Amino acid sequence: KRNLAYPFSTSDILRYIKGTDNPYYNFFHDWLKQYDFKDVSMVGISISFAKQMLPAIQLAKMIKENYPSVFIQLGGSMMAHLKAEKFAPILHYCDAIVQREGEMPLFNTIRKIKLKAKLDSKDGAIMLDELGKLVFPQNVSSIDVTKESTPDFSTINFNDYLVPYPVVPIQIGRTCYWGKCSFCCLNAAFSHKHLWRTAEQIVNYIEEIILTYHVDTFEFVD
Repeated sequence: KRNLAYPFSTSDILRYIKGTDNPYYNFFHDWLKQYDFKDVSMVGISISFAKQMLPAIQLAKMIKENYPSVFIQLGGSMMAHLKAEKFAPILHYCDAIVQREGEMPLFNTIRKIKLKAKLDSKDGAIMLDELGKLVFPQNVSSIDVTKESTPDFSTINFNDYLVPYPVVPIQIGRTCYWGKCSFCCLNAAFSHKHLWRTAEQIVNYIEEIILTYHVDTFEFVD
C-alpha cells in the first residue's frame, strides 16, 4: 500500500545529498558561512512534511561534516511515517531521531548533553549503538496538551520570518477523532488519545500571547 503522506524514496534522498549539484547544498554552503557552531551543543531539526525531508537531511549532513561534536536530533511528524529500516542510514548524518511526540525526548537530550552523558533507550529517541545497531526507545513519553501552560516565545525574533507580520501558532488539541486519512502526516506522531483544549483555555492562550508579545495574528496548526 502506497504511503500518500510520504511518497518519496528515502534511498533516493540519501543518494542525492551525497553530491554537490543540488540547490540545497549550495544554499546551506553559503548559509553555514554566516554562522559559527563552535559553541553550539545541539541542533534540532523538525520535519513536518515530506518535501522538507531532503533539505533537512542535507542540512544535518553538512553541519555534522563541519562540526562533528554538535549533537543533531531530527524529529517532526514526518518521522512517524518512516519504517524502521530507514532510520539506520539517516543516523549516519545525525545522532538521534524522535519518531513520536518530541517534548520529553528533547528535554531528556538537553539534560544528557548538559550532564555529558550518553542517551539510552529510556530517553525517547532512536539512535545507533557502538556496533551500529538501531536502539529504539522503551517508553514513548507524551504530555497532556490540555494541561500545559502557554509556550514561551521570548527567544524568538518574529522579524526573522518571511511573513508580512508576526504569526503565532495555536494547537487546539492532539490526534484526530477521525484519523483515517492516508495522506495526512499531522497526527501520526501523536501517541495520546484524542485531546482538546477547552474554549476557555484557547481564549486565555490568545489573550496571554497578545499581552505578552503584542501579536494579534494566529494560525491554528491542528
